[in-house]
Amino acid sequence: MKNTRILKRIGKIALIVLASLLAVWLLIQLVTTLIFFEFFRKADKEFRIPGQSDGLVSQGFTYLPDQQVYLQCGYMADGVSASRIYVIPKAEPEKNYYIELKNADGTPYIGHTGGIAVSGNFMWLANDGEGDDNCVWVISIYDLFRLEAGESYTLKNSFQPETRAAYCYAEGNVLWVGEFHRPVDYPTKETHAFTVAGDVEHRALIACYQMDHSNTETGLASLTPIRLVSVPDHVQGFARDEYGHFVLSTSYGLSKSHLLFYDDITVNAPDATLDVNGTSVPVWFLDADVQHDDLVCPPMSEEIVIHDGRLFYLTESASQKYIFGNLIRGRHVYSLPIEH
Repeated sequence: MKNTRILKRIGKIALIVLASLLAVWLLIQLVTTLIFFEFFRKADKEFRIPGQSDGLVSQGFTYLPDQQVYLQCGYMADGVSASRIYVIPKAEPEKNYYIELKNADGTPYIGHTGGIAVSGNFMWLANDGEGDDNCVWVISIYDLFRLEAGESYTLKNSFQPETRAAYCYAEGNVLWVGEFHRPVDYPTKETHAFTVAGDVEHRALIACYQMDHSNTETGLASLTPIRLVSVPDHVQGFARDEYGHFVLSTSYGLSKSHLLFYDDITVNAPDATLDVNGTSVPVWFLDADVQHDDLVCPPMSEEIVIHDGRLFYLTESASQKYIFGNLIRGRHVYSLPIEH
C-alpha cells in the first residue's frame, strides 16, 4: 500500500514536470512568434540545415543554378575535426552529403570557413583569422564535384584580401570579400574607419575584386580591389538582388539578427577613396541615407543567398555549439520574397 502511494506521488510529480516543460515550450514559441512576427509572416520553411546534429557550425551559403545545388560550409564545434562543405540538392535537400577539408600536410583543416562563393570553375572559401590565416582559399569546383560523400579535399591555393575574410559573394565577373567588425574582439584596419551619414562611424569594408578565370591561382585579375563598400558592424553575410540592391545579414550572439536592405549605391559617385597597394580605390557608404528596410530576424544569422526572386536565410543557432536555436525554429533554412 505504501509503495502504491509513493508511485502515485512520483507519477503526479512527473506529470507536473512534463506539464511545466510543455508550458515553457509553448511560451517560448509564443514569444518567438511575437518578437519575429514580421519575419515568420513572410518566411517559408525550405529545408533542415544539414550537419547540425554532427557538430557542424553553419557559416557559408551559396547556390549554383547550373547544378541546382546549394553549398554550405562551416567548422566543427569540437575544434579538432575537419571543416566541411555540404552539397545540398535543391530538389531533394535531404540527400545532401559533405566533403571534409584537409591541409597540405594531410592534417584536418579546422579553419572558420565563414563564407563560400562560386563562379565558373572557381570556388572561394573565406577564412577570417590572424596573419596568414586571414585568407580566401581557392578551389576547383570540378575537383570538388569529383569527390564522393565523406571524402577529403586538400586545400592548396589561397590569397590574402584587403579585408578580414569573414564572408564572400560572387556575382557576374566580380568577387566580394567582406569583414566583420566588433570593437576589441574583432578589430579591423584603422584605415577602414569612415564617418558616414549622421556622424556614424563604420569600421568594416567589403572589397570587390575583378575576376580573371585564366588565373588558376586566385581566379582574380589583381589583388587590388576595384571598389570598396563601407558597412556597419556585425555583418555576417552579403548579397545583391537582380536590381543591384545590397542586402546585409548582421548578427552577434543572442541578439536579434537583421536583414538590412540598401539601394544600389554604385550608380552614384563614390563617397571616399582608400589607398590600397598604391592605388586609389573608390569607396561607397552603405548608411542610413540609402537604407530602405530593416527586417528583424531570429538570432545568429549567417550568409544569405538570393535566387528565383527569394532570399534564403541560414542560421547557426541550432548547432550543437549553441543548441538554443532548436527552441526558436532555428533548425531550417527559410526563404523570403524580395520586395522592391
